[in-house]
Amino acid sequence: MGWKLFTGELLHTLSDHSDSVASVAFSKDGQLLASGSGDGTIKLWDLERGELLDLFAENLDSVHSIDFSPDGETLACGTSKNLWTRHGDYTIKLWRISDRKLLRTFSGYSGGVYSVAFSPDGQLLAGGSGDSTIQIWNPHTGELIHRLTGHSEVIESITISSDGQTLISSSYDGTIKRWNLKTGELLGVIAGGSYDEIQDIAISSDGQTLISAGYDGINLWYLSPKSLHRFNIDADAHHIAISSDGQTFVSGNYNGVIKIWRRD
Repeated sequence: MGWKLFTGELLHTLSDHSDSVASVAFSKDGQLLASGSGDGTIKLWDLERGELLDLFAENLDSVHSIDFSPDGETLACGTSKNLWTRHGDYTIKLWRISDRKLLRTFSGYSGGVYSVAFSPDGQLLAGGSGDSTIQIWNPHTGELIHRLTGHSEVIESITISSDGQTLISSSYDGTIKRWNLKTGELLGVIAGGSYDEIQDIAISSDGQTLISAGYDGINLWYLSPKSLHRFNIDADAHHIAISSDGQTFVSGNYNGVIKIWRRD
């Protein structure tokens, strides 16, 4: 479903998948929406008209995560085995949007790939996995650049800062970690394992605010080089997204409720 952010008006209902929709992504120009589903398909939608443009890919494994490249020319998806059939693999697949050609498959995971993210310059592609690792790839050559270890449970979400310097990861182990994207060095721990499963994170465009969603509610983390401040909202949330200006964020939960929040 598509909504107007500030009025709550329902614009479109997009309903062509036959299983749960695990991930959606907007193209950088805001014209397209891609959706990935447990039915093993990726679909492309025209956002303005709310129409299905194309069955982008099919006969895949369960699709858990998708992301457009910054130039809008490629789409990455992370897959895992289907929950019911147990068929499938643990890979990232990279597709060219213009002709739907599969360009490359990144393998080497031993768990589902639950989060994928391009760096802002499009030169790196990261994937967080159920095997508790993050692998960083060159999307143009297929070369593995870094394999980050440090989490002890499923990595459910990763996000990359707008300057392309920092990758932040969250895990079912209750931690949030900050990494140097270029070197793979662990820079610090934001949440140290005293939280329930952290299911999603999003960072503001200025890199100063991180928002996490999980079973202990929504947490706003105000980041600075010398200090870390946390503000908790006691609300049931499992997914989170933040506006480009960092002033508005949206939360969703498994009960089908979407809430819009405004920072004062």
